Amino acid sequence: MKNFDSELYKIIIELEKYYESDLSEAEDSAENARIKECIFSLIREAHISGSFEAKEKLLSLLSENVGCQEDIELVEEFSKRLIDEGVLTPMELEKHFSEFSTARWH
Repeated sequence: MKNFDSELYKIIIELEKYYESDLSEAEDSAENARIKECIFSLIREAHISGSFEAKEKLLSLLSENVGCQEDIELVEEFSKRLIDEGVLTPMELEKHFSEFSTARWH
């Protein structure tokens, strides 16, 4: 079984490095998308393994790291895939992203 706490810690470290980095706009977008995609991959793995606590922690981490339009667009894109796969529900997303435009997830 995957150690989700260890994976969560790794993502937090990656986010800290990302926020401290001085990347070009293209590099910044690519790194931001890569990290968000890693989080969504872990959400999928947590769901499949039945680790709903890890899934909640990952969703919380994700919502804490959405701060611009690009982030919202990435969350919408990745979330749609996970909703289609039955990994996420619109209600789970609303719980964590209620202040964002989540109406599209219904």
